[in-house]
Amino acid sequence: MEIKIDNVQFIPVRPQSGLVGFASCEIDRKFYIGSLGVYSSLEKPGTYRITFPAKKLHNGELVKIVFPLTEELNEAITKAINLKVQELLDTNLREEVSNHADIG
Repeated sequence: MEIKIDNVQFIPVRPQSGLVGFASCEIDRKFYIGSLGVYSSLEKPGTYRITFPAKKLHNGELVKIVFPLTEELNEAITKAINLKVQELLDTNLREEVSNHADIG
């Protein structure tokens, strides 16, 4: 059965330590997940890696809140978010080029 990832949203932030924004998505229209960190990938330039929500306890221990149990799900989420980020970057780049063309 194919996993369906949709309603992907991406909110960019000022890049810091590789973090470029936060994402959310729906899985099979049955489960919503938000607060996904989107980081520039050092291994594959031009792509992004995803971090899942976690809580740091007062003793410094990091507790995972939500995370995929299969590599298939992890890959599906990562692919969907990468597509959304690329779509937004392409749109912004086209608008920027268009704005510069209008000025010149």
